[in-house]
Amino acid sequence: MCTLNDFECDTFETDQTALNTDTACTIVSTCPTNINSFCKKCKTQKTEVSLRGKYGYCKTCFLSVSMHKFKATLGKSKLLRPSDSVLIAHSGKANSTVLLHLIKDNMNESASKRLQFKCKILYIDDGMVKGISLEERKHIQDALVKEAEYLEVTMYVTSLTTCTTDILCEKIQSVLPLQSSTTDNDGFMKEMFESMENDTVRDELLRQLKRKLLISAARKLNCNKIFVADTSVDLAIKVLGDVSTGRGSQLSVNVAFYDTRCADVALLRPLRDFTQEDIQGYLQCHKLNPILAPPKYIQPYPASIRNIARNFIHNLDFEFHGTVSTIYRTSEKLATKIKGVHNVYTNRDIEPINDMNNTCALCELPLISDNLHKEQLSVVQAKMYSQVVSTNMDFYSSMTSSSQNLDDLLKDKQTGRINDSTAATATTATLQGDEEFEEYVPQVKLIKTLERNGITAGDIKKLEEAGYHTVEAVAYAPKKHLITIKGISEAKADKILQEASKLVVMGFKSATEIHQIRSNIVFVTTGSTELDRLLGGGIETGSITEIFGEFRTGKTQLCHTLAVNCQLPIDMGGAEGKCLYIDSEGTFRPERLIAVAERYKIAGDSVLDNVACARAYNTDHQTQLLINASAMMIESRYALLIVDSATGLYRTDYSGRGELSARQMHLARFLRMLLRIADEYGVAVVITNQVVAQVDGAASMFGGDQKKPIGGNILAHASTTRLYLRKGRGETRICKIYDSPCLPESEAMFAINADGIGDVKE
Repeated sequence: MCTLNDFECDTFETDQTALNTDTACTIVSTCPTNINSFCKKCKTQKTEVSLRGKYGYCKTCFLSVSMHKFKATLGKSKLLRPSDSVLIAHSGKANSTVLLHLIKDNMNESASKRLQFKCKILYIDDGMVKGISLEERKHIQDALVKEAEYLEVTMYVTSLTTCTTDILCEKIQSVLPLQSSTTDNDGFMKEMFESMENDTVRDELLRQLKRKLLISAARKLNCNKIFVADTSVDLAIKVLGDVSTGRGSQLSVNVAFYDTRCADVALLRPLRDFTQEDIQGYLQCHKLNPILAPPKYIQPYPASIRNIARNFIHNLDFEFHGTVSTIYRTSEKLATKIKGVHNVYTNRDIEPINDMNNTCALCELPLISDNLHKEQLSVVQAKMYSQVVSTNMDFYSSMTSSSQNLDDLLKDKQTGRINDSTAATATTATLQGDEEFEEYVPQVKLIKTLERNGITAGDIKKLEEAGYHTVEAVAYAPKKHLITIKGISEAKADKILQEASKLVVMGFKSATEIHQIRSNIVFVTTGSTELDRLLGGGIETGSITEIFGEFRTGKTQLCHTLAVNCQLPIDMGGAEGKCLYIDSEGTFRPERLIAVAERYKIAGDSVLDNVACARAYNTDHQTQLLINASAMMIESRYALLIVDSATGLYRTDYSGRGELSARQMHLARFLRMLLRIADEYGVAVVITNQVVAQVDGAASMFGGDQKKPIGGNILAHASTTRLYLRKGRGETRICKIYDSPCLPESEAMFAINADGIGDVKE
């Protein structure tokens, strides 16, 4: 498995179960050890917050990194729009307190950097089932009133007991200093929870009732999105809890950034990449005190499976820092094969489930997979099998008499269990690429979506073989290119383009919306602070960066460093994705990747597994590799595409002025494909280019540089940013902004070190 964030993006639980756990975590995150007296980011201010005792930040840089991580998580999903109305689920604990203040800080930023959306806050009073006294619940409500005044956001409160009424959320009201009082519904709810057989059932029912109440409240308050404050450790606990209770098939929905089980209300988890140190550090920097802070308010139902999993993860993650990261990132790749439910990411529209008897009334997910073979058992069936073997003394004799007895016995027992239990069953999870792909590129629609619009499976297969793997790729293609595909007539091409245009927005957008999208762009660090500063943060994703220069100027070394850096967490300057590397000069060396990985203390094997390299032997092969790359990006999350070099093979395959026109046309098609990939998948595209000496003598006459990049104007217009590298003294190199739509013409020095690109040492 690939664990991209084992080195930092692992976390602890923020809803602490006991005071000693909270104290220990706080010490780790707010009391820096002897790691470095200066901030890792600015290198000028003293460290105030440390992460894992390895990375220290000053207050300003830490808050900047936290805000960037929050905005990047929302930005890369491309789901948030200025017209959205968002309901914030407020629990009163540390997680949701940080989420609310991140949103407030975002609202206070300048218009150019601000995420634009309207928000409301909802607090669900569940004190009657958690054993919280009426006086304490009144104290909580008073604290909510003060918090609402400070945040200057409309806050609503509703009781968990509204779930027992026919019209959910009918009693939603603004938070005011009202008198709290018990009702008959409070007593009914408390009695219902106390009558349950164990804490696991109580904990699960409480989670599901609150989720349904959030959805109902969002509809009543006209909100189309919900923010919940689940961190990575919350997701890791959900993974172990769901698997332990037989819900493995539901992992892809319960831990994904985008919960799509409701078509009209999207539930998002913007804090899913936040660590415990992030939460504690943010609280410390702003001097925030959550309303429900330990030890007074501890986690209810201590004997539940979920709390046991929580304690297990805390203890294990304290010794092995990659525990949480490994668990919750692995769960992103798990799904079950259930019709029309867990494959929803291939299309935003959620199809209704025909068999309502196979759908849980609480969690609204299927009970059992329809694709289990007859000889296979689901998790629930396996549990029943174990129970039958343990309790039925005549089991073995009855089984030998008829092989059907087991099936009948399990079926009868299972039917009773489904009718009596509120828990949804699950099947053993299997790896599925669409889930991981959709998590990172949610707006790209697979080409198979066109089947629902009347395009035959045969025509779709022909499009895939020609390199069109998404609806966007088809919609952006000119008609004459589709006609060249064998088996696609002009009439078919017209129909395909017509249906594709219905699914892809290709009209005008306001400059405000475009600016908001660009404010959330992720940059990949080059490894050099000075070079990153020159580039405005690093290599920009979603565009093409051209690097040209003579041999030994550091083009390939920079590419190797970027291949590792793109795998880093976003707050370390990475993009949390894999790398595709097309090598046309035979200079790719895995040893360099390992050396760069050691710089960040990452396992070399993990880094190598996340880099896919192919050697290009001619220009046609190089173009075919781009088609293959597009197919690979459907299956997994890639953050970087490198072509080193993009023009080398063109100088040998096309020689002389007689073939200049053919060369430029072929190169233009290749660059068009690169632009399409960068635009569709949001990856950073880095290409290297060679130079040629100018022969007109004008440059030497005026003392200028006599080198210019090859490829002509076609390459110049295709590249978003062009960087010119030249040699300096020793291992130092100089990078100049040759052309950019937004960066000023300037230079920066960097060094080629044993561990990759870095700053020049004085």
